[in-house]
Amino acid sequence: MAAAWEIEAMEKNRVLVSVICPVDYRVSIAWMKVFTALQLPPGSNSQFIAGLPFDAARNSAIRSTLEGGFGYCAFIDADNIPERTDCFQTLINTGLPLVGGAYRQRFPPFKPAAFQDVRDEKGEIRMVDVPIQWGQIQPMTFVATGLMLIRRDL
Repeated sequence: MAAAWEIEAMEKNRVLVSVICPVDYRVSIAWMKVFTALQLPPGSNSQFIAGLPFDAARNSAIRSTLEGGFGYCAFIDADNIPERTDCFQTLINTGLPLVGGAYRQRFPPFKPAAFQDVRDEKGEIRMVDVPIQWGQIQPMTFVATGLMLIRRDL
């Protein structure tokens, strides 16, 4: 039987994974295979959100996370296939309140969906592509929300 502190830790680490879908709910077979294999912390759940603009869908996901008492809100777009089935636990393990998982844009040349601000030789700030360092935490200026984890207290 779980001790009180174990139950409290489990509640804090529950994730509501919100899948942001096209209106028709169609996803690829490859995506569904990965999605059904995702390893989530005990007590976690998922929901499909379709038919809303992206901003409204993500707001709905956050609302459901707060109302359901989940410790984390996770987004995964229906066209984003994570590299790892333990991606959400990996993101939780960073300890960061807002963290995005590495993935690539869906069109050639398949650049990472993340950017950093850098100053050029004139001192002007510009956005540059960032090479993905798999398994490492990298500070970013912009991270796409297609695979993201947000801690409740944020």
